[in-house]
Amino acid sequence: MERGPQEARRGATELSPKRNPGSMGTDDRPGRLAFGFHQGLEYGIGLYLVQYAARLREAGAAVCFVAGMAMVVLAALTHGPLGIGPLPRALHRVADLLLITAVAAAPLLFHLGNDLGAVLLLEVLAAAMVVLVKATNYTRPPAPARPREGPEAPTAGRAVISPETIRAGARATGMMVGKLKQEGPRAAGQLVGRHLAKRRRPPTAS
Repeated sequence: MERGPQEARRGATELSPKRNPGSMGTDDRPGRLAFGFHQGLEYGIGLYLVQYAARLREAGAAVCFVAGMAMVVLAALTHGPLGIGPLPRALHRVADLLLITAVAAAPLLFHLGNDLGAVLLLEVLAAAMVVLVKATNYTRPPAPARPREGPEAPTAGRAVISPETIRAGARATGMMVGKLKQEGPRAAGQLVGRHLAKRRRPPTAS
């Protein structure tokens, strides 16, 4: 039996993988690099560039220092396992691409041809960042679903208090409050009277 065009399109839609609108082209395929590991690598590479800048000449040192600090700040400002800022991961990916472009073009923009060490370091860094961006999963994991709670289906492991127990506890609490109202003022008056009597009592002659 032949299938109509509408049924064929419906079947193709059901079989096609669903994409996250906010993923910006990334996916959740197994084996992708976790974003927390991506942040850790950025911290390590950025700090290495900062300390390596002291070995280079003026222009190369400034470029490496700025690039290293940019990687550290970007990783810290992004919302993730190792970040403390509100920057979304999708914008972090855009910033990574812009940083790759800037690092790759830095030897030409700042005329670093005489500093071979800085040129090699920046170009290798740009290539490594391209690989890192392609391997990283920038999608945010979904929040865990909360179990539904209802009066007819209490959650497992939670003690169920019967209405009789609640009423008995309310009666006991009411009795304690009533007794406190009756006995409390008298007990407080007795304590105040004893304290005043001690203060008024004249000292004994030795």
